[in-house]
Amino acid sequence: MNQDELKPEKYRTDLAIVRETAEQLIRDAETFGVTVTFSGNPFTAYDELRQQLTTLLKHWSKEEPSKMQSFMYRVDLPEGRFRKALAGKSPMEELASMVLEREFQKVLIRRYFRDTKSDGPLNNC
Repeated sequence: MNQDELKPEKYRTDLAIVRETAEQLIRDAETFGVTVTFSGNPFTAYDELRQQLTTLLKHWSKEEPSKMQSFMYRVDLPEGRFRKALAGKSPMEELASMVLEREFQKVLIRRYFRDTKSDGPLNNC
């Protein structure tokens, strides 16, 4: 699997992948007692989920910074990327985008390894 196949932009209108990504984010958030909702619309999903994440991360950064760090660990966001985003001009928005990208990647990697019968890694998308 090459890096281009892990870019979320390529799959943002694929309802199955968008839905799996939303489900992954919902599971990860539920681990921390947080409810994330998804309307089911693939065309607004990214903005919808990013908005919720940004709000959540802003809250955690002010009220529960250790919870935010634990969430980043759960999502498997590399610490270097986490620290880079915190140094940016819109850190929570950047982190929310990074989390969504990582959740997309987890879905695509899972599909890649689940789909051992096809010739290509994402043929059944």
